[in-house]
Amino acid sequence: MQSNASASSHIGGPNRNLFLYGLRQQVRVIFALIVRETVTRYGKQSAGFLWAFVEPAAYIAFVIVIRTVISHGVPYGDNALVFVVAGLLGFRLYISIASRSLGAITSNQALLSYPLVRPLDVIFARVLLEAMIMLLLMGIIIFFLTLYLGRNIIVRPDVLVEGIAVTFFLALGIGSLNAVFGALLPSWNSMYKMLSLPIFLLSGVFYLPAIMPPVVLSVIKWNPILHCVEMVRASYYVNYLSIADPLYPITFATITFVIALLLERINRGRLIHL
Repeated sequence: MQSNASASSHIGGPNRNLFLYGLRQQVRVIFALIVRETVTRYGKQSAGFLWAFVEPAAYIAFVIVIRTVISHGVPYGDNALVFVVAGLLGFRLYISIASRSLGAITSNQALLSYPLVRPLDVIFARVLLEAMIMLLLMGIIIFFLTLYLGRNIIVRPDVLVEGIAVTFFLALGIGSLNAVFGALLPSWNSMYKMLSLPIFLLSGVFYLPAIMPPVVLSVIKWNPILHCVEMVRASYYVNYLSIADPLYPITFATITFVIALLLERINRGRLIHL
């Protein structure tokens, strides 16, 4: 018995070490790609990196101003600014990752000639970079909004973490699919960008989905981003009227991610030699 256990351990040991070595290699590759992506996009100067936060912050500020101008009341709660920011931050987390992923493969084509770099590595690097930027931006905005209002606006931190996790997973799934489609079908970039406005309008950023007419609600509930926005927004209120079903965006993300993985594996040679 002891000799059999020793033999099994001896057989499994090299395989486990090989797996761990390969995993460490890929982590180092992705980290190097993140650094390269940061330097390439924002330059080596700190002022260039600041643009990573200025651009989405300006976008959020612009939308808030527009919403305030046309506002005829607070959809929920006692502060329209909190309601809009709660919806925008969740939506922007998704859209930043999913949209930026479109050119992940095509813009890093030269790197794919290196044996250690695979198409999935450049996708993961861009997704992680966008996620880090947006999470930091979310933290900054929440911090200053808390100071401005003089109260803690996040009343359910556990719900916020859950909402961010589901939103990230959905963005990863759709973003990975966007990257592969964007490389295989150049027209996909324009098609996806055309869908941005309808997606925004159907994601419940400016309105309370729970009070929509049943016919409207039955349509917008098919949008998985709506559920992510609702999950993030629910963390700002004690008794929010959420219509979110976390299982739906998780399922949607899983399906899109698996499709992306299959397409990448089947077309890996073509993606490398575009």
